[in-house]
Amino acid sequence: MSHCRTLFLSCVLLLTAALAQDASTAASLGTVSDQAGDRIPGANVALVNNATGLRYSKLTDIEGRFVLQLLSPGRLLRTR
Repeated sequence: MSHCRTLFLSCVLLLTAALAQDASTAASLGTVSDQAGDRIPGANVALVNNATGLRYSKLTDIEGRFVLQLLSPGRLLRTR
């Protein structure tokens, strides 16, 4: 019986922790390609938060893909 109680309490604690997470970040993902549709590896992708001025940048992988995570909320502009 104590094993079941421990399992139940663990599940309740995990669920509480999951519900308490703050959803105050975002992510942006995509691919970079040229006009012919060929993907561009090593391209710099940069976003700037209009309100805070924070800049996020990432290089694309060998297939032209990028993922920018933990972005602060707000309007983000792509920069060159």
